[in-house]
Amino acid sequence: MLESMRILADRTRRDPQFSALAAYYAVSWLKPHGQRIGFFTQPFPAGLKKRLLTGYFRLLVWVFAPAAQTRATAHLNPTIYWLTRRQLLRRFAETGDRTAAGRADT
Repeated sequence: MLESMRILADRTRRDPQFSALAAYYAVSWLKPHGQRIGFFTQPFPAGLKKRLLTGYFRLLVWVFAPAAQTRATAHLNPTIYWLTRRQLLRRFAETGDRTAAGRADT
């Protein structure tokens, strides 16, 4: 996951199609975490979409982590994750480019 974040940070700096993005949004089954490195989390709103996502996450856990104990302890409530462009560049840009990355998002 960390390597994926580094790739996204690099693309954010270099690809003009990413220049207008102020924040990144994702939905995951991971328990809320990551505030220390700049993620904002919120519970997914109740409704049909949440039930469908929960079922999809349950299927993924069943397929990729079939051990009964893993299935029993998996957190399957969808959580929304946000990360601002500034935090992405600050936390995941290449070490040598951190000063430039910080200036890229003013």
